[in-house]
Amino acid sequence: MCRPTRGAGGETLTQTGMIYHGSCHCGRVAFALEGAVSAAVTCNCSLCARKGAVLSAVPTERFTLLTAPEASAAYTFNSHAIVHRFCRTCGMQPYSEHAGKDAIYINLNCVEEIDRAGIEIVPFDGRAA
Repeated sequence: MCRPTRGAGGETLTQTGMIYHGSCHCGRVAFALEGAVSAAVTCNCSLCARKGAVLSAVPTERFTLLTAPEASAAYTFNSHAIVHRFCRTCGMQPYSEHAGKDAIYINLNCVEEIDRAGIEIVPFDGRAA
């Protein structure tokens, strides 16, 4: 049996690649993310600017929710295209889903073992979008 090991940044390494684990503050909403993260955005829309998230878009097949879906609640605004998921207990928003697209937006601030130093983080003008 092949056991996962830890990479230099603390991520889990398996035969298929890296697996990062993330969660809200209290841990009631937890997820796993498979594969490398190379880019992210900081958005200046009215919601993202307030929460200070650093978001990385990943295909849905790389995302696994590890806890019950009922642990999170949903919030949408403006065009309602993005479903912002937040913990019903602590209020932290660890991820969002994009309606109609194969994408999950991971809040990298909720992924403990990720080293953001090697990730290109670019600003996104969400206020103009």
